[in-house]
Formats: sequence, C-alpha cells, structure tokens
Amino acid sequence: MRSPRGSVPAVVLRALVSLVVTAPVVFFAVETLPGDAGSASVRTSSSAVVAAQRRHLGLDRPVLERFADWLGGLWTGRLGATTDTGVPVAQLLSAPLQTTLVLAVAALVPAIVVGVAAGVGAGVQAGSRSDRVLSSTAASVMAAPEFVVAIGLLVVLSRWTGLLPPVSLFPAGSSPLSEPSLVVLPAATLAVVAAAPLFRYTRAVVAAENTRDHVEAARLAGLPETRVIWRHLLPGAAAPITQACASLTPYVVGGTIVTEQVFGYPGIGALLVTRIAARDTTSVATITMILALIVATAFCAADLLGRRTSGPAR
Repeated sequence: MRSPRGSVPAVVLRALVSLVVTAPVVFFAVETLPGDAGSASVRTSSSAVVAAQRRHLGLDRPVLERFADWLGGLWTGRLGATTDTGVPVAQLLSAPLQTTLVLAVAALVPAIVVGVAAGVGAGVQAGSRSDRVLSSTAASVMAAPEFVVAIGLLVVLSRWTGLLPPVSLFPAGSSPLSEPSLVVLPAATLAVVAAAPLFRYTRAVVAAENTRDHVEAARLAGLPETRVIWRHLLPGAAAPITQACASLTPYVVGGTIVTEQVFGYPGIGALLVTRIAARDTTSVATITMILALIVATAFCAADLLGRRTSGPAR
C-alpha cells in the first residue's frame, strides 16, 4: 500500500500551501523595512515631498488593499509594474531570468556529475584515505558561506592565474552564451556549493547499500567490481540519489543571489537585491514568488521521481 502522505495530490498540496504562505510573508516583510518606494525614489529629507511622492505612487492606500491588488493580479497572471518607475515586472524580469537560467544549467550539470561520481567512488571505498579527504573537503565547503567559496575561486582562477575575468559584466542586450568565459566563475561557484551536499548524501547512500547482503554475495561470487557496482549496488541507490539531484535546484536558486552580487552577474538575484534597495514591494514579492515556485516545483519533482524510481511499497 502507498502512504497517503506520499501520494501525488498530497505532494502537490504541500507545494501549494507553501506558496500560499510565502505570498503574504514576503509582501508584508518588505513593507516592514524602513522607508518605502516613495522615500527611496526622491532621496530627500523633506516630509512634504516624500508625502507627495507616496500619494503619486499610491502608497498612501492601506497596505491590505495594495496586497489584495497584487495578489489578485498574480492570480490572473498579471505581474504588475514596479512601484517607482512603472515598468512592467514581466519586462523587467525577461533578460535577468534568461541569464540566470543559463547560469543555473551551467552549474547544475557539473554539480550532478561531480557530486554523484565522487559520492559513488567514496561510498564504495568508505573509510579509505580518499573517502576521508573528499568527505572533509565537502564538509568544509558546506560550512563556508557562499561568498567565501566565490571569493576563493575568484582569487585562484582570476587574480593568481589570470585564467578567467573577475567580473561577469555583459554588454547591453547580449546573451551570456556570447561570452562563455564570463559565466565560468559564477557557475563554478554554484556548482561547488551544490555538489558538496550531493556528494555527502550520495556517499552515505552508496556506503549503506554497499554493505547489503546481495552486494557482498556478488563480490564473493567473483564478479568484476564494475559489474558489482553497476548491476547490484547502484540500482538500490538510484531512487534516493535521483531525489537528491532534483533537490539541488533550491541550492542553486538560493545561491544565485549571493553569487551574482560577487561577480556582478546581471541575473534575477542581482535584480532582487536592487529592487529591495528601492523598497519596491511589488517587484520583490513577484520575484520571490517566482523563485518560490521554482523551488516548490523542484521539491515536487524530487518527491515524484523518488516514488517512480522506488516503485510502490510492499
């Protein structure tokens, strides 16, 4: 029998509940910050000028009314406009979202390859010197803040060796794919940050599977080690490893905010920081909801992939 808690409707319901909770939390959190779009846009100490600007921007309306307008627009697919400039949020998001998507893909692929491959190798040789070195390195990466990893790679790959540019500033209107070298450092940072937890999880799963009776029996039967790993060990570890790979998306999404700031990468994380500084509640809430939707979708995919690869419980 399958547990109702793990059913597809339950997984989707949990994701929807998380989004419903996120919407008011983010909107009202920005509203509690000192100042607002009115004071941030005029930059003056004159209370009369600030009050006039707030009325012009509609910030004198009750906060609940503005929240209802924003939420209603979001529900109908209208992302609204920036509070201070009136630029449509959809237009504002178009280019940064594409550049962040390129960065995320460039980080996820090597993170999955390195994290899984190193995790399998360390798990099969649990307790060996290479396992201890890799595990210690992964633990150090997980303990370090993302900006420390970014600065470390910047110093080594840019300042000391000069292999890569230190910042990722693209010409206006150009794509990251037109200057691939500008993507390498931020993508490498995200890949390292994401690969570390994936390695540790994969290593733990493989090490546990490696002690199973059928794996030991395959070795005692004299089968080649590669066949033991591919035919007897990895099938039992596939489901949790697949879930872990799908769960990397939140690491990458969260990491873009810091990484894009360090390297000047013009993505959605950098845009979010800029809009927070402008106290643009509408844009910040909309961007955050898009990121929350991506994260919730990734977790749903992880749950559903785990159910598919593991099959029904007996």
